[in-house]
Amino acid sequence: MSNKFIGFLESAGKDVAHVVLAAPKAAVMIGKLLADGVAVEPAVKTQVVNLMEAGEQVALTVGVATTSEGENLVLDGAAVAAVQNFVKVFLVAFPVIEKAFSTIATDVKSEVNAPAPVA
Repeated sequence: MSNKFIGFLESAGKDVAHVVLAAPKAAVMIGKLLADGVAVEPAVKTQVVNLMEAGEQVALTVGVATTSEGENLVLDGAAVAAVQNFVKVFLVAFPVIEKAFSTIATDVKSEVNAPAPVA
């Protein structure tokens, strides 16, 4: 056999060994990410739905208020109330969503900064 072919086999063997050694660690990391994602999903989903509903209300009331002819204090007041409600919903949702992403980002950073396996 040629030295090139033996070198190729050695390199391939090292690559396969690296994958075999790294696979369990990757599986643990993926499992943790999935577990954290599943754990935070209901809270994030609730907050996103709340934001969407509040946003739809803003779009509806502001749209009606802006298309009405002339000044209409009732419609304008409803539009302002809808915007205020959206801001309240956002202020509640933001910390929940931020915490969820922070949890997942911490998982990723801890794995990225982990020491590489010794070859």
